[in-house]
Amino acid sequence: MGELATLVKQPLKASLKSSKGIETLDNADPRRALTRSQADLYSGDPVKDAYKMHDRALRIGPQFNQEIDDIAANLNLTTVLPGTTRKIDSYTNQPTGTVKMPARIIEKARTKTGNDVTNITDPIRTRIVINSPADEEAVAAAIANKYKVFDKGRQIKPEGFVDRKLNIEFTGANGETLIGEVGIITA
Repeated sequence: MGELATLVKQPLKASLKSSKGIETLDNADPRRALTRSQADLYSGDPVKDAYKMHDRALRIGPQFNQEIDDIAANLNLTTVLPGTTRKIDSYTNQPTGTVKMPARIIEKARTKTGNDVTNITDPIRTRIVINSPADEEAVAAAIANKYKVFDKGRQIKPEGFVDRKLNIEFTGANGETLIGEVGIITA
């Protein structure tokens, strides 16, 4: 056990001796590495930060949704479940559920991210409906070819629901960045 601990400590000690210190360590949490791109939203006040995040989501959400719609269409897939219509949320003026509301951002920050809104990975979100595992892999590859991605992998819920979530670093035409979530699901 002692030898194993020494192996782990050696890179840490070496990095602390470098001119940049701990910054030279590899980021052990790839999701956190992705969320750093929205660090400019952090003020330490989760309520203020949630509203800043929501405002940004309203500005770049439509472009995010259009780009994901285009990826789905290029694969002959859709972002809308068959037999459903897209309802427009009167508050966000976006399809219902595609922009996280400030109250939910605040709640999620308080219960899941230690009051740090910048760790939230789905202020803008959508889903792509697939028909097969091959479709799932094609969607994941197409998204990974265009964006920086954290792939949560396929999840099977106890009731049998299957989905795969990709968090992507999305930068709008205006230069603002948010982490968006793309769910890959079956009809």
